[in-house]
Amino acid sequence: MHDVHKECGLVDIPFMTERLSASIGGHILNLRNLDLADKTPRKAMYDSGELENHRLHVCILAPSGFGKSTEIRLALAQRTGILNATEYFKTSVRTTFSKESWMGTQTIDKDGNPKGHAGVFEKCKRDIIGADEFMRFIGMMQEHAVNEYSNEEAYLLTCLQHDQATKDLSSGSIPINNIGTTMWVGSRIASIDMRHGLARRMLFQIFIPTPSICKVYREKQRSASKKKPISPQAKQDMSIAIARVVDDLNDVDSIDYTNFYAWAEKNHPEMPHFDVTLLKRIAVGYTVSRNTLPDIVMDEGMEALLQDEINSRQMIRGRPEFEIITRTLEEVGEWSSAKLKNYLMNWYQFTEDYTYHLLRQCGSRRLIQSKKDANGKLRYSLPRKHKRLVK
Repeated sequence: MHDVHKECGLVDIPFMTERLSASIGGHILNLRNLDLADKTPRKAMYDSGELENHRLHVCILAPSGFGKSTEIRLALAQRTGILNATEYFKTSVRTTFSKESWMGTQTIDKDGNPKGHAGVFEKCKRDIIGADEFMRFIGMMQEHAVNEYSNEEAYLLTCLQHDQATKDLSSGSIPINNIGTTMWVGSRIASIDMRHGLARRMLFQIFIPTPSICKVYREKQRSASKKKPISPQAKQDMSIAIARVVDDLNDVDSIDYTNFYAWAEKNHPEMPHFDVTLLKRIAVGYTVSRNTLPDIVMDEGMEALLQDEINSRQMIRGRPEFEIITRTLEEVGEWSSAKLKNYLMNWYQFTEDYTYHLLRQCGSRRLIQSKKDANGKLRYSLPRKHKRLVK
């Protein structure tokens, strides 16, 4: 997909291609496991007695205008996406979801008989679906809502992790089997309460544009290659690559996790088991995309991807807005108060009041420092000791 970014004149966002490739690989392996469970159950992969889930759902967090929609549609758009030529699964980009659309519903016909209406997880059970600016999804994982619970959350918690779900209504039940849907969600940067079960089902791709990156986006906007479609050859190459991976998986009976567990134990011995499980799933999905199974190769690229996910999850536990400010000052060194405020309000669309309070909070936490210049104007910079969370 790096080549497709270049072909279409797009900015290559760090770890975006790797994370989406891992998700595609996990999706392929998961569909293969569902198919094996139907045809030859003894050959399927299991975890704690039920079918193992290999899906990797992705949440892309970035400011408005910095590629969330573009990345999702580049891969998944029904008409133009690079994945739409593959025959192994389908893709689509959805605009809205009603809260009851996930599992479907039933109505009563004129004769008094229940009539079923399939929901998203029935109609798209083998698909990768994109949902751009799905702020309601993010809202479910924020601190103010973590102790609330709705039917929609129950549907998502079940269907994003398990292959079977049932919705009970007074008129009857709606069962869904062989759920293999993978979701890619786009949203503006926000804090996430990691206690929520949905957060443990998602990978987080966080993109924090700095002034130099903003300049690249302005230059790319004038690029002639942005006016070109994805070439048929690129779509065909992707389709052939996926077909080859699917075919090669027929020779894989098990996965050797030795290298992954050795890496995890050496580098993150205190990590909770559920986070290790998520990283293991990333390693497997990325391995499928690189077609090296049954061996998981823990090379520099794999380790960097796993570490980026760890860093991303650490950042969104707190205030990612603070990271935006410190990343900006890390790059520019020192900026006047007026220039920094204008940058945050223009590029990140923060309000003036919100920007003012963010800068005060960063100062009180000693994340940034300020001084007055010879003209009495306030200037901001970073303290000498500063650690970046996300590359």
